[in-house]
Amino acid sequence: MDLVLDIGNTKVKWGLFSNDRTPEFGECESAHFPPKALGGKKPKSVVYASTHAHTGKLISAFASASLVQNMRELPFEFKTKYTTPETLGEDRIAAVIGALKLFPDKNVLIVDAGSCITYDFVGEDGVHEGGMISPGLHMRLKAMHQFTGKLPLAEVPEIPNPLGRSTAEAIGQGALMGCVYEIESYISYLQYQNKNLHTILTGGDGKLFVKFIKKKIFAQHNLVLSGIKKKQKKYAQ
Repeated sequence: MDLVLDIGNTKVKWGLFSNDRTPEFGECESAHFPPKALGGKKPKSVVYASTHAHTGKLISAFASASLVQNMRELPFEFKTKYTTPETLGEDRIAAVIGALKLFPDKNVLIVDAGSCITYDFVGEDGVHEGGMISPGLHMRLKAMHQFTGKLPLAEVPEIPNPLGRSTAEAIGQGALMGCVYEIESYISYLQYQNKNLHTILTGGDGKLFVKFIKKKIFAQHNLVLSGIKKKQKKYAQ
């Protein structure tokens, strides 16, 4: 039994793989990890990608596993034009690997909508060209509240409406539609330069954005876990 973990700033996504069973996937708040769903199960191998400050504490529950390994400790298996590859996030590395598995030899944009929204473009030659990082939906809402004197902490709107009719609604719509417009604009920018662009949307807020983005996208909630599993299968023996 093998376990892969995508440890984010607020949530932990997990995938449990066994030769004789269908893979199990789930997620929980970082503060509640490991979840009851993993209770009593002892994976022999644990490979993880993390952006969390206290990763060691989170994975200490699996100290009895024969192998506990960070994604970054495994060989870097695709070319990148990033000038500081050592700073490329483990979750972004795993997402690129997952994307290359889904769309080999294609132009692919990966949009990972989590605490931050990360954009990574991979050309049809398999080279990671770079990307962009911007504040995520909830970060935008918190920033407007924390860095101003009077603006409230608004909730995420259930439906898009660019004409907010109260300050709280205007803030919520500004954060939501700002993210949606940003994603659509970035897709348009790359589509103009690259034929047959395939866009993959993933991340915790991906389920929300997919309802509002009018561009053609492929939603893959477990993209990062898929990339980690591919690395685990190839290297973590």
